[in-house]
Amino acid sequence: MGHLQFEALITTARLSADPNDFTLVALLGLLGLRIFEARGPDIADQGEERGHRVLRVRGKGGKLVLVSLPPAVARAIDRAIDERASGPRSCRK
Repeated sequence: MGHLQFEALITTARLSADPNDFTLVALLGLLGLRIFEARGPDIADQGEERGHRVLRVRGKGGKLVLVSLPPAVARAIDRAIDERASGPRSCRK
């Protein structure tokens, strides 16, 4: 996918009535996560490490990694979570 195509995709997702759409596109396109990695984490898998907001993701082979969240992705996750304190983070339909 080219840069302009991704811009069109993320813009369309941002305009969606469902905040999970933008969150999923941001996790896939901006962080480079695989679909199973983007769908796996729960709200409790967020945290802070050395002053940076992070998301604990289970990658290939079950390996746990901490992924630093850029502000745009963190805001997308916050919108998807809304006021919930537990359960799926987002992207699970």
